[in-house]
Amino acid sequence: MSEMMLEEAVCLLDASQKAALRKGLGRSTPRKRANEVVASLTGIADFFTSDVDWQEFREAIAADTPELMQESAQEYGDFQTPLSLARAVCQKLFDEGYRPKVLVEPTCGKGNFIIAALETFPTIRKVFGLEIQEGYVAECKARLQATLLSRPELKRQVEIQRGNIFAGALTTTALNTDEGEILILGNPPWVTNTVLSALESTNLPAKSNFKKHAGLDAITGKSNFDIAEFILLQLVRGFTRSHASIAMLCKNTVIRNLVAGTKEQALPISNLRAFAFDAGKEFGVAADASLFVADITNELGAKTCSMSNLSENKPPRVFGWAGKHFVADVARYKKAREIEGVCSVVWRQGVKHDCSEVMELTKESSHWRNGAGEVVNVEHDRIFPLAKSSDLKEHVVTTLRRAMIVTQDAIGEDTTWLKQANPRLWKYLSAHADALDARRSVIYNDKPPFSIFGVGDYSFKPYKVAMSGFYKSSHFSLLPPADGKPVMLDDTCYLLGFDSLGQAAVALGLLNSQPVQDFLKSIVFPDAKRPYTKDVLMRIDLRKVASLVSPTSIRNYLSQLEGAELGFEEADFEFLVSPELLEEQTMFLMERRPAYHAGRRR
Repeated sequence: MSEMMLEEAVCLLDASQKAALRKGLGRSTPRKRANEVVASLTGIADFFTSDVDWQEFREAIAADTPELMQESAQEYGDFQTPLSLARAVCQKLFDEGYRPKVLVEPTCGKGNFIIAALETFPTIRKVFGLEIQEGYVAECKARLQATLLSRPELKRQVEIQRGNIFAGALTTTALNTDEGEILILGNPPWVTNTVLSALESTNLPAKSNFKKHAGLDAITGKSNFDIAEFILLQLVRGFTRSHASIAMLCKNTVIRNLVAGTKEQALPISNLRAFAFDAGKEFGVAADASLFVADITNELGAKTCSMSNLSENKPPRVFGWAGKHFVADVARYKKAREIEGVCSVVWRQGVKHDCSEVMELTKESSHWRNGAGEVVNVEHDRIFPLAKSSDLKEHVVTTLRRAMIVTQDAIGEDTTWLKQANPRLWKYLSAHADALDARRSVIYNDKPPFSIFGVGDYSFKPYKVAMSGFYKSSHFSLLPPADGKPVMLDDTCYLLGFDSLGQAAVALGLLNSQPVQDFLKSIVFPDAKRPYTKDVLMRIDLRKVASLVSPTSIRNYLSQLEGAELGFEEADFEFLVSPELLEEQTMFLMERRPAYHAGRRR
């Protein structure tokens, strides 16, 4: 125990507690006996881990000690739970009927959950806490010592150990306990493996593709996971053969991933519940979070989770698996699922370039300026109007602030032809080659110079219906050509491309109709980082929507749009609902034939 940790332990004691310890411990008591005395007073086992600790502690309790100092714990990605929140959590669990005999805290930190649990559950007989940081181990013991000395009725058998949860220290076998109902309670780290790796943290599980992703998903974003998710899965599997329940503070994304995984991973958990709380107020973080509670069983459990509030008694919303579909609101989905299917017109994501300072431009009088503030004097052939998420607020978008350099008509296409066809553009891109070559994503590896992604025939369709992937509510916008060119969208957006304004107008009417809006509310999680994705939008079967929304309803909707004169012919409506035409359209969209070429090709 370092000098600072010793000070932390002693400063938590008041004068009467120090006096009681001085009297009980004496002046020449050996460490073994000192540990027995502390255990008899508080229930904490092995409080002193060395003779030096014991001697320094004995000297310190006879003197004044400085204020408690806090240490940074960024390497471990932890947010220490306020005692008030820990008490609210334990009270909720008590109200839910939990009466544990054994308490396990896998990341016990300063010990607030243990203190709150001892106050709330008189049934607890044994407490086991694990913590990787030496400073927190000392402070946890000190807080418990101070609490239990002042409140001897809370005394239980307590064991706090320094250890790494990823080393398999927490299983029923490792704990050697069979004393009845176990409650696993805590607040695991709120960071991803990628963040901790960047910090060179040691608080990481052994590298493994534990979600069994394949191909590109295994080496890109989907292989990134929250540490809390790994811990939850490890605890569930480690306590499968015991009478245990788990209650953890987690980001909602972690809870969703766990519930989504109940189908493929066959997790032995049941009675899944989530109780939302204000993470901004409690931890100062911009994340939606909840107390996740589940019972660990010996059999395959539930595939849904009820969602309510920690402090308010409101009817819960149930999310999870409804048949073969993962949905945000099971009850709402059952009313709106008649349009569930596969969208025959393929949704596409916008252009990805990962270098906005170079590739995105703004118009200033007669010239372009890039994100670095430089004037850009290049040919206009490969400059296209650009819409970003922030532009998709109106039903019909006619005013755009930006433009994008589009170097390819299809993914992987050779770019060297630009050197002859657009020499000034080639010179500009070459001058910024270092920035473009520094793009981190592996998708640019071994690709032609200045490559982009998310580009194809659909990008050059003159009319588009699009939406932002980041908006919390669904809203679709129509984008006609600007300055005689098709509008490009960035990779925060999703789009359908059309050859005629009438086709786009019908699609806009169908997508902004009530059946689609109700359906999206039932399947989309607004608190997700990107609520709307291609996978979500591809679930909208436009043919089924058209059976519920008549051409007359669409015309009425279009007539109410301010500043836009949109109409369509019967053939436009038939184009979107005819199985033959839709199949032909899908095949066309999936091909890689250039539909628009601005400037000479090689």
